[in-house]
Amino acid sequence: MKTEQKQVLPTLTELTESARRQFYGTYQFQADAKKDFGKHGFELLAGASRETYNEKILSGYRRDFLYDNYEVIDAGADNETKDNAGSEYEWLLVSAFGRFNYNYDQKYLFEANVRNDGTSRFIGKNRWAVFPSFSAGWVVSKENFFEGLRGTISQLKFRGSWGKLGNQNISSSYYPFSEPLSLGSTSMNGVVYQTIQQLIMSNPDLKWEETTMSGVGVDLSLWKKLDLSFDLYNKKTDGILLRLNTSQLTGLEAPVQNAATVSNKGWEIGAQYNERWGDFKMNIGFNLSDVKNEIVDMKGQSSGTLLRQQVGSSVNSIYGFIADGLYQSQAEIDAGPTQFGTLKPGDIRYKDIAGAFDANGNPIGDGKITDADRTIIGSTVPRYTYGFNMGLSYKGFKLSALIQGVGKVDGYLDSHYVIPAVNSSAVKPWQLDYWTPENTDAEFPRVSLTSTNNTQNSTKWMRSAAYMRLKNVQIGYELPKSFTDNTFLQSIYLYLNGQNLLTFTDFYEGYDPEINYNLGSSDGVALGGGNYYPQVKTFSFGIDVKF
Repeated sequence: MKTEQKQVLPTLTELTESARRQFYGTYQFQADAKKDFGKHGFELLAGASRETYNEKILSGYRRDFLYDNYEVIDAGADNETKDNAGSEYEWLLVSAFGRFNYNYDQKYLFEANVRNDGTSRFIGKNRWAVFPSFSAGWVVSKENFFEGLRGTISQLKFRGSWGKLGNQNISSSYYPFSEPLSLGSTSMNGVVYQTIQQLIMSNPDLKWEETTMSGVGVDLSLWKKLDLSFDLYNKKTDGILLRLNTSQLTGLEAPVQNAATVSNKGWEIGAQYNERWGDFKMNIGFNLSDVKNEIVDMKGQSSGTLLRQQVGSSVNSIYGFIADGLYQSQAEIDAGPTQFGTLKPGDIRYKDIAGAFDANGNPIGDGKITDADRTIIGSTVPRYTYGFNMGLSYKGFKLSALIQGVGKVDGYLDSHYVIPAVNSSAVKPWQLDYWTPENTDAEFPRVSLTSTNNTQNSTKWMRSAAYMRLKNVQIGYELPKSFTDNTFLQSIYLYLNGQNLLTFTDFYEGYDPEINYNLGSSDGVALGGGNYYPQVKTFSFGIDVKF
């Protein structure tokens, strides 16, 4: 009789434990004084602040536990397989600041600010920087010659300002002036040697970014009911901290540099109207703003494949090919430029713009679509941002609403989020208008699992992300005082609230038009992906009781 013995493989048991401690401390001290001498008013403020951050990480590893359920590091094997690791990061920001205010009879206003900031992210003379600012105002409506107009114009104020601010934040790098060394090990001839290497080039000449901003504005109040304001500003940021390409001969990653200059020129208007007719009250507000963003200097370089940083364009512009419809026949393909992969009718046709130019400045194609045919095709910087708020009340009934939106901005999705069947994804109902020999006037290219041509970054997958959203609506009723008389209650207010009730946009169906803006990404912008939780439509009911 033959018996077969089965080999039982040993079970691997291992345990990793880690601990992370983060400490953020903020300390602020300030003193102020105020004194009037007749019509002269003076205010003085001085202070200092200190911000600290310390993060410590410690981990340990053991394997080959004799008792599987005893989850303690010391219970593992005390041999060459054990491991541990630890790291520590910290930064410090120290500031001294002061402010001086002067007014004469509340008609002529002046303010001066200065702050001296020091950061651990820079070294030497670049560690500290001084940032001053000044503002002045003239309340015309308080002048004697304005006396006859005060019944109509209750306030008229002109104001202007100039100032500088600094920035020392550089993504997650705590010591950009001296990038940390990488510790490791290598084995040669059976012997393990410890290694230390530098991976990122350091830059000891780093200094603060400086933003210089100037602006003028006017405030106007009519009949003590209508408030109007207008602001015009010019903001220029020099020495923006970023990484530019360096020679690969160094063998190191590019360092952070004070490399770019960006200009922002914009305006903002606001209006608020308050009215009352007996028990009926109404307030309506509106604001509209715009900004023209432009990269002025990048030391002769450009960077980015989809999100592009390029002189003459806005920060985080969209970069890609210009789509020129869909190929309808093989004859069109043969007559067109060389593109990507094997082209078939129904594929996207791209504009060939990389050749020479004719006498009128129009591009003459070179017969092939390459990276040289990519260009700036859109902008992620919102233009014409607006908001509208309304409040109505009659006796105990109240109604309020908030509408907000953006008038002009571009959005972008790619891959299986918008391209039919890419990555073996299902064809969504709104993608059914794809090209076939029977449907040549289609919105989408032919369905293909393998096409490399139709997945290129291009205007085909860019859409307007402008939108208008009914952000909030609330209706409520405050019970009459007779319900709370002779009780310990002051008031009872019942309300029904709705958020994100309606959105009007031409962006892709099912996707939030604000999908471009991801605070977890570099510069707060992410493009292409659509795997973000959408804005949630919420209804709530509440009771507000005051004692």
